[in-house]
Amino acid sequence: MKFYQAPAVFCFVIICLLNVPAPLFACEQQVTHPPLESSKDQLVFSLLKLALSKTDTSFCYQQMELVVTEARKSALIGSNQLSVQWASAGSSADTYADPIKQPIFLGLTGFRLLVIRNGEQHRFDQITNAKGLKAMKVGQGLFWGDTQILERAGFQVVTSTQARRLWKMLASKRFDYIALGAHEPWKDIALRPELNLAVERNLLLVYPSVLYFYVSPEHHQLGQLIADGMRMALADGSYQQLLYQSEMIQSLLTHANITERRQIRIDDAQLFDLLPPGYDMRLPEFLKQPATTASDNSH
Repeated sequence: MKFYQAPAVFCFVIICLLNVPAPLFACEQQVTHPPLESSKDQLVFSLLKLALSKTDTSFCYQQMELVVTEARKSALIGSNQLSVQWASAGSSADTYADPIKQPIFLGLTGFRLLVIRNGEQHRFDQITNAKGLKAMKVGQGLFWGDTQILERAGFQVVTSTQARRLWKMLASKRFDYIALGAHEPWKDIALRPELNLAVERNLLLVYPSVLYFYVSPEHHQLGQLIADGMRMALADGSYQQLLYQSEMIQSLLTHANITERRQIRIDDAQLFDLLPPGYDMRLPEFLKQPATTASDNSH
């Protein structure tokens, strides 16, 4: 009787495959996430992966290839085509998905800097209150949670269904400024030098706003794992450290002069029900002490 003798190369491949760790071939749970369209998206995704790495579950990540509006992302969560989304409290995500009520940026999202056209700083120098900003037009994403805050407060809001279009709309004078999270503007401005935009130098717009992870109600287990992972990463300080060391936060610390800006505060009673207990519209402690614990950064 003759026995088949496998070629040496074939045997070598089989041996290599048998020695590859299992996580490269399989994972306990797959997470489908939105496209990473901005530096903020990339940082948020890094924070998500950090949180989930703290759990005992192995994950594979798949990026959705199609670029869609924020409202469409929320609908895809509802139909289980997306596992997770990040969005502002009060946005369309609240209609379809359940929030993990731990602010992703630890309360920083409610502190907004204004992006303006370069050379127009003089138009903002004399503004001391919300009335001055209301006399101008602000550009916002149609489905952003804070768009309704500004509208309810009486701001003149110009919207776009695709937020990435706002940059060119500002440059072409469709409105006067964009209000972005204090950690957001510099890298995105640097990516668009041809638009000749700048960060306004003196004002800090403050209102109740947080960014949450959202999951489908049918993905309760994933939501619990994200919540548990965030809690553990906050407790050991790795979450604050990743935030603090990120290019976005370092740009804020280098350029924003945030504690010396003139604050213009807006309250919004309708949004407070969506915020975590104890939210008090203050700058997060990790900006001063990146290794602090979750109890210091829960707002």
